[in-house]
This record gives sequence, C-alpha cells and structure tokens, in this order.
Amino acid sequence: MAQREAQIELAHTAIRTEEVNSIRAAERAYNIPESTLRARLNGTTNRRTAHQYRKRLSIRQEDGASNKTLKASPLRKLVLAKWRLEFYLGNKFVTKFIRDNPRIASVVGRPIEAARINGTNPEAIQEFYTLYEDIIRRFRIQPCNTWNMDEHGIAVGVCTNTRVLTSSKKRRSYVKSPESREWVSIIEVVSPTSGFTRPLTFTPRLLRAGGKAARIYPSEPSKGLNSSQVQASKLRPSTPPPQQEINPIFITPKSSRFIDQATKSIRKKTLHKAGHAIDSLNASHSQLDQLTTKRRRKVPVNPNTQFANIDNIIIAKQAQAVLEAQEAAKQVRYDATAAARELEQRSFKSLQFEWQIDNF
Repeated sequence: MAQREAQIELAHTAIRTEEVNSIRAAERAYNIPESTLRARLNGTTNRRTAHQYRKRLSIRQEDGASNKTLKASPLRKLVLAKWRLEFYLGNKFVTKFIRDNPRIASVVGRPIEAARINGTNPEAIQEFYTLYEDIIRRFRIQPCNTWNMDEHGIAVGVCTNTRVLTSSKKRRSYVKSPESREWVSIIEVVSPTSGFTRPLTFTPRLLRAGGKAARIYPSEPSKGLNSSQVQASKLRPSTPPPQQEINPIFITPKSSRFIDQATKSIRKKTLHKAGHAIDSLNASHSQLDQLTTKRRRKVPVNPNTQFANIDNIIIAKQAQAVLEAQEAAKQVRYDATAAARELEQRSFKSLQFEWQIDNF
C-alpha cells in the first residue's frame, strides 16, 4: 500500500515538473492507471484517508500501535490499555493493520517455557557465573569432578506455532507457553570429561503417586496434618430419627376444586398405566404368535394328474424326437468344428504321404 502511494506521488511530481509529456506517458512510466492519476490531480485523496472516519483507530493511534509493536509489546494489551478502547475492533482489524503498516509483519511465534521468560535476566545469569567461578577457585574443584545438571521438559499435549505481530525484518519470534498443561521434567547430568548419566524422567502425577505410596505429601501438607492417624478421633454426630413423610394425596381438601384436581390426576395415572399394560400384553401376544409353530396348509391334489394317459405319452415322444433331431443337426456342426481344430493343431509334414510304385 505504501509503495503504491509512493509511485503515485512520483508520478504527480513528474507531471508537475514536466518530466513526462502527458498523463498517459506517466501511466506507462510508473504503471499507475490514468483514472487514478487524473483523480489525484483533481484533488481526490486515497481511500485510507477518505475513509478514516469509519476506522476504529485514527492514523495517530495506528502509528503509536505500530511503534509499540516494534518494541515487542503485545498488540492486544497496547490497544486496550493505552487508549482504553471498549468497543470491538473487528475480525479483519489485524489484516488491515498489517496492510497499512509495512513495518509490521505476521511471523511464526515459537513457544518458549514460561520460566525462562519470567525468571531470566542478565543480572541473575551474571551472578550465577560469578558465584560458580568463586566456588571453583575456593575449593579447587577439578573438571573431572564437575557435573552439569540440566533440567528441561516437554509440555504434554498438542503445541502448535502461532502468528505474532512484530517487525517485518524478523522471521520468527518467541511466545510464552501457557502453564496450564502437564509438564514432563527431564534431568540430565553431563561431565566436561565426556561422562554422562542416564536421563531421569518424571511427571507431577508420578511424584504424587510416589509421595502417596510413601505417605509423604510435599505439595499438599494439609493431607498429612489432617490425617486420621495424626488427628484425634472425632465424635460422629447422632443420626436423627426418620420422620414420617406426609402423603399429599390424603390431605384434607379445602374445596371442591382440590377434589376435582386430585381425581383428575389419579384418573390420568390410572389410564396411563392401563394403556401401558395393554400395550405390553399385545406385544407379548404378537411375540408368542411368531414363536408358535403353525400347521401347514394341505394342498388338494387332482387324481387325474397323478397318472399318464396315451395322449400325454404321444406328445412326450414327439417332443423327444424333435429334441433329438435338433441335437443331431448340432452334432454335425460340432464334429466339423472339432475336426478343423484338430487339423490346425497338426503340422503340415504330418499331412504328407510318401509312396513308391514298383514294376512300372
């Protein structure tokens, strides 16, 4: 956006100083549409300036936001705390903010442990190295007796990289990871003389299980202090005698209206239970009918069809003769096909015959 505005400004300067002969020549030289150049020469402003009254933030506020963003201040805290805005910025505010400010870019935010951000500063690191060198010098500790114990871990769960607003000159940034997920701690011990120990891995759940088995509660000492083995036995409160519940059905009615309502409720419950019982009975009868073996229906047989007569025998013989004639006609064709197939399989030499005539 800023580069396009710079090109338009250069085209206007070239037209005013008569470096180009016409607006069309400026269009070809600076690749700006002719209509845009004519509108700007007539006093029209760009869209960002013309629609400034529709934006949530003014140009001054956006410039301040971009400056604070370059100093690694979170944009959300900046907008809400600096100007105390109490309205919704919109879903596309960040996209338009990056478009209007070339110095700002959206880069990949790599998660980093929260303890490394909250508890790390140059003074603490320098103090550690000063104390370390003092101890080595005082007790004359050799490198072979020096072991470096490193504690790091992995957050359990899915961790994805996020997008962060920062300077366009950077490719990536770091984002403090939330401390709501379970942390798997790994302890490694390494010596300068190429010696190391096996890494030790444990989780808070494992520590709690081990403490529970050993009856040690380092994270919750109240459990040990409030244990029944430490505290004196408390007197159990006596159970009060059961009170007889009052059935609201047998309350003395105050008027005929209460009698009518009680009768209707009883009638509805009775009809509902009776209908449910009838439906269950019908379902049981249908299941019983399906499981019961039914008698087979006897089909009457015509005695005249049990024995063959002379007419049926003659018709059957004629039909058999027709079928045999059809099969005989087909057999000739089958034999010719088989002979041709057998002749194709034989070689030409096997079909030649040699003979000799004596006493000619």
